Amino acid sequence: SPTSAFAVQWDPTGAPRLAATIAPTPLTDDSYMGLRLHILSATDGTAIKVYAHRGKFGPFAWSPDGKLIAAIAGQDLHDPAAARLFLGGVEEDDELEQRFVPQVARRQLR
Repeated sequence: SPTSAFAVQWDPTGAPRLAATIAPTPLTDDSYMGLRLHILSATDGTAIKVYAHRGKFGPFAWSPDGKLIAAIAGQDLHDPAAARLFLGGVEEDDELEQRFVPQVARRQLR
């Protein structure tokens, strides 16, 4: 079935993989509510990992060592905005977990 990629980033270590937010269709509703974060093989496009988290997705970024992914996302499908910080490993059993970093929040308020 057709899918639509909305954002893509190469693994910063040079490993042949990339992270992408992908929706089942290019429709507007799917671009907001249907996005899932994937780790893909850059050699054949197969999914190495698809995170179970469901909710609006904003920007995401790899850690410099390629072992973690940080993402801005909604808490769940009912959250009106992608405005929470999530962090997760890239191994098979890893999932995104909501995080709050008070030092960053305090610095931005100054």
